[in-house]
Amino acid sequence: MKKSIVLLLVCAVGWAVQTDFGKKPLPDLGNIGSLFRPGASEGRMKEAAASVKPGEIVMYATAWCPYCAQMRSWFGQYGFPYVECNVEMSAACEREWLSLGGKGVPLVVVRGQVMSDGFEESEFLSALEAS
Repeated sequence: MKKSIVLLLVCAVGWAVQTDFGKKPLPDLGNIGSLFRPGASEGRMKEAAASVKPGEIVMYATAWCPYCAQMRSWFGQYGFPYVECNVEMSAACEREWLSLGGKGVPLVVVRGQVMSDGFEESEFLSALEAS
């Protein structure tokens, strides 16, 4: 329960900073491209997605996190297969998330490489291509 409260506070602080304490709206969740730096073409992303086997991408998330919703949408847009591990619903997921240095969600692991500084498309593709 205590860890859930900490997660809620981390997400609330992120919301407050990003929206200037509610003065600005959150980015449109439907326009996922606006949240990530422009990078690879859609064709390259779909090719990369086709190279991924089930279980090679794991996203540690919560049901209520808007950034997790954005990641789900982004994965779906390009067809990346991924496993979602809810850190609030599963004690095993929470333990794994903590062992990976989890401080916020979503935390994405690509073929064993932890993307701990947030999501960046080029880092994500590099992790896929490195293995």
